[in-house]
Amino acid sequence: METKFIKSQVYSPDYVDVLGINTSPEHNERIYEVRKKIGEILDIFTEQIAANGLPIFTKSGEIGKQEAHNIWALHLASHIWIYNSRWEVLIQQRASDKWPYPNLWDFSAAWHVDSGEDFITGGLRETKEEIGLDVMPEDLKMIGIYREEITMPMNGEYWHNNELDGVFILQHEVDLEKLKLQKKEVKRIEFMPIDQLEREWKEWSDEDISAKYTPKSKEYRNMVITEIRKALRNLP
Repeated sequence: METKFIKSQVYSPDYVDVLGINTSPEHNERIYEVRKKIGEILDIFTEQIAANGLPIFTKSGEIGKQEAHNIWALHLASHIWIYNSRWEVLIQQRASDKWPYPNLWDFSAAWHVDSGEDFITGGLRETKEEIGLDVMPEDLKMIGIYREEITMPMNGEYWHNNELDGVFILQHEVDLEKLKLQKKEVKRIEFMPIDQLEREWKEWSDEDISAKYTPKSKEYRNMVITEIRKALRNLP
């Protein structure tokens, strides 16, 4: 199964102009709607620039998950990567009947942002729902915004994904046996040594990676590994 990355870009505090619109350094609110001049359909969401310079988006539109994929609308999602002091990263295996990417390994927790939520509140909600873990907003560290636009064949047609993903890391010494998994979403979870995860992501062929992991660009994978390693080196 071939996945085509049409757009793939990681945004750091040094580059926050995620939609090609100039942003100011102070806090502001902006409503993004359909941008006819570039022919792109967008959900409606507002933006505030956080203290670290990265934008925090809040969804105010009503485009649902399935519709967003059907009409290829730009929408919001959150990705949370959990690591522990043993230099391990928590990854989840998607449920066997979950589409797309059944049985592939993925981030610790993630979901589309619902109306009225932002990256943080949506991510915290789904972390609780998917793996049964309660965390506080201040425990999350936002490491970047990921713009992903991909297409893949599905039942003779094409499935599209057009997202702005808020990407977070979280240190947590979680006991996996105490977590309650959402079976319709998650098959199982495990901690993987960060050295092993990095080695597989960097040394495996694209074919081998896509057979085990959900598709992410090299830029995205490098960002996650780099930021988790940086946080680990700063642990007391």
